[in-house]
Amino acid sequence: MVIALTSSCYGQVNNTAQVEGRVIDTSKLGVENVNVLLLNQRDSLLVKLSITNATGYFFIKGMKPGNYLLAISKVGYSKQYLPLTIEETKVVVPPVILLNEVKELLSVTVTSRRPLVEQTADKIIYNVESDPQAFAETAIDLLRKTPMVTVDGQGNVQLNEQNSFKVFLNGRETSMFTHNVNEALRGFPGGLIKKIEVISNPSAKYDGEGVGGIINIVTKKKVAGYNGTLSAAAATADGSSTINRLLNLKYGKFGISSYLLTSGYKDQKSRSFEEIESRNWVSYFKRMSNGNAVSNNDSKSGNLELSYEVDSFHTVSSYVLLGSRADKVDGTMQFGLISSNRIDTVKSIYTSFADNDYSYFNAGLDYVQKFKGNAEKEFSIRLNGDFGTDNTYSTSTQNSLSLNRFIVNESKALSREYTVQTDFIQPLAKGSKLELGAKAILRKATSDYQSLFKYNASVSFKVNLPNTDYFSYHQDVYSLYASTRFNVGKFVFRTGLRMEQTVLNSDFLNAAVKVDQSYTSLLPNVQVTAKGKKGQTLVFSYSVRLARPYIWSLNPFVNNADSLNVSKGNPALQPQIFHSLSLQYRFTSGKTFFSIGLSNNFSNDRIIQFSSFNNSTGVISSSPINIGKNNQTVFSMSINAKPNRRWEINTDAWLAYDIIQQTKVPGSLKNNGFSGNGLLNSSYQITRKLSASVTAGCNLPAPTLQINYPVYIYYGMGVNYKLMKDKLAITLSARNLLNREDSMPTNIFEDNNYKRTTATSYPDRIVKCSITWSFGKLSENVSRKRGVTNDDLLGK
Repeated sequence: MVIALTSSCYGQVNNTAQVEGRVIDTSKLGVENVNVLLLNQRDSLLVKLSITNATGYFFIKGMKPGNYLLAISKVGYSKQYLPLTIEETKVVVPPVILLNEVKELLSVTVTSRRPLVEQTADKIIYNVESDPQAFAETAIDLLRKTPMVTVDGQGNVQLNEQNSFKVFLNGRETSMFTHNVNEALRGFPGGLIKKIEVISNPSAKYDGEGVGGIINIVTKKKVAGYNGTLSAAAATADGSSTINRLLNLKYGKFGISSYLLTSGYKDQKSRSFEEIESRNWVSYFKRMSNGNAVSNNDSKSGNLELSYEVDSFHTVSSYVLLGSRADKVDGTMQFGLISSNRIDTVKSIYTSFADNDYSYFNAGLDYVQKFKGNAEKEFSIRLNGDFGTDNTYSTSTQNSLSLNRFIVNESKALSREYTVQTDFIQPLAKGSKLELGAKAILRKATSDYQSLFKYNASVSFKVNLPNTDYFSYHQDVYSLYASTRFNVGKFVFRTGLRMEQTVLNSDFLNAAVKVDQSYTSLLPNVQVTAKGKKGQTLVFSYSVRLARPYIWSLNPFVNNADSLNVSKGNPALQPQIFHSLSLQYRFTSGKTFFSIGLSNNFSNDRIIQFSSFNNSTGVISSSPINIGKNNQTVFSMSINAKPNRRWEINTDAWLAYDIIQQTKVPGSLKNNGFSGNGLLNSSYQITRKLSASVTAGCNLPAPTLQINYPVYIYYGMGVNYKLMKDKLAITLSARNLLNREDSMPTNIFEDNNYKRTTATSYPDRIVKCSITWSFGKLSENVSRKRGVTNDDLLGK
């Protein structure tokens, strides 16, 4: 039903007008707290918002003449849409009756998007739902636009300029992001994501690991009744594709949230180049290689969450997450080795095949109790079990005039993790609160690995005994924490202390080697927020965090597929401790947000992948070690502005200077240099159905002790169009369209014994198309749970 409105003139005509009216129910009583939105009639974009008072009246001032639409709504009532023409200085709307029953009225979409970037005292929020291109992108693409997060040309993610960070899904850790976080993010569709939260300084409530902080991916789960989405995307050049299904249901006290997604890429080609130059010319002068590889990936994951509200104060919820990923790589390389006399050259051909299959299963149960008379008081118990299987099989053949070498490596790894956690929140006077909690994580992992070799194709393989063993690993972490938040004038203080006791036992059966560690970590955390005038805020923070090595860093299995380039784990690794100081100034005015920050991160026992060159054999050996000192100073800036209601601009940039020094192993290596990242993203709402966006940025990764990286430049654009009353969305996006098909950055490793130059090419010119269909009725969240979050492992 459409209600026609008339305009009444009161006084003389001027440039602005006032709209007023009243909202009543069927008994003709005024309805309080009703949302009254004044929309542009042409494109339904929000112009002004008002809320009815205790007697049901609303008033909207400062309106210009024109054609508008009133959207009137309140939970429990049907929405009303009323066309309105403003020609005079005062417009009186006849009483609007809200009906309890649902009736189909004029179909209008209200476009009132959240800002693309928001910031609170504890986190930065990237509102993915406000990004019109998100349907055609993956989590990796969206993280490129997220403040404080860096993604290089090969899809490697850093947070706060650190490789050590945690990725949560809906507030809890999951096996999906355990094994290879970059590949998992690459396959996670943007159409499933509601927002991305970046917590750069986690409180004492969170596990001590995650040096760079926490990235929390929040998926869409809003229902009262049912809702869901079906989407598919495909891309050129890199051969990637995704299909995902999302379904949420709620009936009475029961809630169900689920999704199923498949992703992968097929026949993705890459090229590689490597040159190793010996400084001393003992084993050889120079070794060069050119290679080609074809990669395939197939990933599947599913999630099911069930919740039951016992009553308004007690909620029980359970969840199951399972998935698998399979990676296969076929490669061929041509080697040329120039002898130490710089004259003779030995050529060889190297072919390889690698197959990695990883599967996981995660299940949990949460109980949350609220308390009558105090909505913020809470007690919870959370249980979680996490189970993974990681099997790797690889073969390689190296043929030359003088030698044929055949290698088969096989590893079967199992992991089991059990967690129990309890938390209590007690609100105090004047907005203060106290948080207490305890947690136990019990981990067990095994790795059964075997290496076979032979030098003649017609004979049987022999077991390489030094590289064949059974590895058993146990790690238990027990934690207690206390955190408090209180106000003193204009200052908000958050202080906390976390104590973690780690007990580690590992055993190599054949080698008869045991590693036992036990240590206690005290991790303080302080944050002070000062609120000034006119939207100004100053935030200071200090924290101590750690990163524990896990089985893939400790496993001593030697990857010797290339006899002159081997790598292995290090069972003697110790945890790394980081101290972080930061100061940030923030300013908010209307639809503009601006921040600048200065921070320093320091560690005395930094873990890095260290490579050494044996002059007599020409073998390069790589292994993770606690290398020594790392000092990093970072300047950052972020701006989010909306020049008008259609146009939004977001820019994020930081510049860092690193000093890395070798102190804990023999030698005197030292390296330093700049790193940085800059991003500009702009979106424009052309019409109510059509939007467009452009993105441009550059990234310079931080140097390590032995590596200096090149600058990577990227840009992209996209358009999004909505059909069928905004239920169907079609998105077309492109990245690096004007670039050559391959991007081949050069990395340089260097020390006193050798110089190593490497380059790898990947598809860089990519066009992607995505189609998404949404259905159902939206209203409220399904689940109140937060889940268990284990975030204490390096590289997990």
